[in-house]
Amino acid sequence: MAVQDIDQVPWLCEPPHPAWEALISAFLMVWRANGLDPLIGRRLPALLRAAGLVDVQVEVHARADTPGAYHRKHLLALIGSIRDELVERGLFTESELAALMGALERHLDAPNTLVTRPLLFQAWGRRPT
Repeated sequence: MAVQDIDQVPWLCEPPHPAWEALISAFLMVWRANGLDPLIGRRLPALLRAAGLVDVQVEVHARADTPGAYHRKHLLALIGSIRDELVERGLFTESELAALMGALERHLDAPNTLVTRPLLFQAWGRRPT
């Protein structure tokens, strides 16, 4: 059996930017509030072992995206998809959210900004004989 999933915590932007920090924190808070686990990737090997698999192995992959690549601004797309929920929860007003998203977009467009994707965990094992 093989599974893969991401681990959101190492998703980063360098140099740091206040808009990145505010938006990633809000995104992860909403994700957790909706019952999702942003750390599921690192837990995959343990979940496979708990399911009775043996010879469990894991690989972890990381990528950085260049300016213009879709994933470089993926956080902005995700924030856009939960925009209403962020406002309804009182995390931001519409104008605050628009300002943060605009500031972050400009920061992500800068060629010297480094953006890494969340870590991708791949784990596999087999049923005991």
